Amino acid sequence: MLRFVCRRVLGATACAVLTILVGSVSVAHAGNYMLIDSARLASLPTTGAPYTYMKKTADDAMASAGLSSPTASSPWLPNYGGMGAKTLAAALVYARTGDVRYRDFVIRMNRFLIGSEDSTSTNGTAVADRILATMRQISAYVMAADLVGMDPNVTGSRSGYTSTVWKTWLGALRTKTIGSSSKPTIVAVNDHATNWGAWASAARISIDLYINDPDDLALAVGRLKEYLGESFVGTPWIQSSSFDSSWACVPSTLSVSFVPVNPSSCGPEKDGVIVEDASRSASAFPTWDNLGIDYSFHAYSAQLVAALMLSRQGYDVWNWGNQAMRRIMDRLDRLGKATGNGSASATHVSWIPRYFYSKTYPTVPAQAGNTLGFTDWLFTGSVTSPPPPPPPPVPTIGLLMGDATAGTVWTALTTDRKRASRFSVTAPSAKATAVQVHIDGKGASTGSQPVRAVIYSDSSGAPGTLVASSNTVTVSAGQAAGLVTLSLPSSVALATGSYWVGLHSGGTTAVARYAATSVTNALRYGKTVDAYADGASGSFGASSLDNKQMSISVIGTQG
Repeated sequence: MLRFVCRRVLGATACAVLTILVGSVSVAHAGNYMLIDSARLASLPTTGAPYTYMKKTADDAMASAGLSSPTASSPWLPNYGGMGAKTLAAALVYARTGDVRYRDFVIRMNRFLIGSEDSTSTNGTAVADRILATMRQISAYVMAADLVGMDPNVTGSRSGYTSTVWKTWLGALRTKTIGSSSKPTIVAVNDHATNWGAWASAARISIDLYINDPDDLALAVGRLKEYLGESFVGTPWIQSSSFDSSWACVPSTLSVSFVPVNPSSCGPEKDGVIVEDASRSASAFPTWDNLGIDYSFHAYSAQLVAALMLSRQGYDVWNWGNQAMRRIMDRLDRLGKATGNGSASATHVSWIPRYFYSKTYPTVPAQAGNTLGFTDWLFTGSVTSPPPPPPPPVPTIGLLMGDATAGTVWTALTTDRKRASRFSVTAPSAKATAVQVHIDGKGASTGSQPVRAVIYSDSSGAPGTLVASSNTVTVSAGQAAGLVTLSLPSSVALATGSYWVGLHSGGTTAVARYAATSVTNALRYGKTVDAYADGASGSFGASSLDNKQMSISVIGTQG
């Protein structure tokens, strides 16, 4: 039969007739798949051990998934079971053979996925780790949906989610609080240079590409460039409790605390080291252990997924950071660990840099990993496909308004109150994506406090109506002073003019403090309570003056 298929990728629509002969292994496919060029996919063999393993993985998943009676408590996404990669296997079999059984399975899986981030795990995934489990798998489901041409407007199949649209759910998933981690959203986790942040990178980029969100993609691409050392302009990285500076190497020419992937100038022992994850080793540099190696593979495999998708869109990601993606594998290879550290989830990794850099890294048969696998089938030989068209221009992320320097006046955040300072946007076509503020947790000795950023319009020199409200961050007692990024759920267009930028605080104890400088009448604070639980009020309300200017700024794109 003939099917006319159109696929939309970053605003461009590619349409082609697909000749599908059900039961046959010969299918003419076309389309800009997120993972692989369709013409090359069609040339890959349907015999041999790698394909046989991939097909068996898909067949076993179809036989065991148990999707006949999904309920609100049925787990799926917040599991470590690797079902994302198994679903991707089914999608690849369909895209290569046209066997609609595999396509239909992928669609059933993705419908069942909607709302699963809220369900109870049955395999030991702790509530605090649900966000990690979600990020580890969601890219696979997204790429699978793309490979089978799934209607993005399908709705969920489990109880309570039958009216939830797949594409809408995906977009909201990036900023949804999942589980109980102190890093509760994908966007928030992306400010960390750990393996968690790497999985956030893959998850965020896959969703941005799929739903065609160039504004958030610009932020995610900027973070990956910073991670690889291609750029040093952006939100400072939030260091983990495991961070060990002995693993880091920061050239004197750079004014940053560390580069997540050590630059090539660091010498063979540190070049290509993923600092945060090597720091998981029990000892300081240069003593690696299995934990440091395993976590490095977690981070590397995640960023490779992000790189694969971006390279399909024309980004020169394989050359970013002086070929940082190659240098990471070079370092692992020098350790004698190019094929992983005995973990099945790492067996697919070395096939990817081997293919894109035409290097003879050691390989083993590629099993299903987190998100991806089957790379001994997908990425054999060397790069032969013509390069895709150049990507659309990525807007530069920068300061739109505010005071980015840390003041020396510290003030505790009264619960259920707002306070803000006035700043002006002068550049046209500005889009705010986040608010940054200097903050600490030294307002109390115990407890924690939720805080969100707010932007209000200016009304005759006082805060007026609500323009934007950020996601929540939780400040813990004793937290060191630092620049905290509060991401907006979506970009917000700001016309030139004045705005009031500030904080709305909740909780029961004033744990958090904000930094400010002494400026006459530069701060307005609410005279009345504004309960945190129901969000910032639409109107700022009556306010009083104070002689402080908050150390707070708005970042975003312009032009």
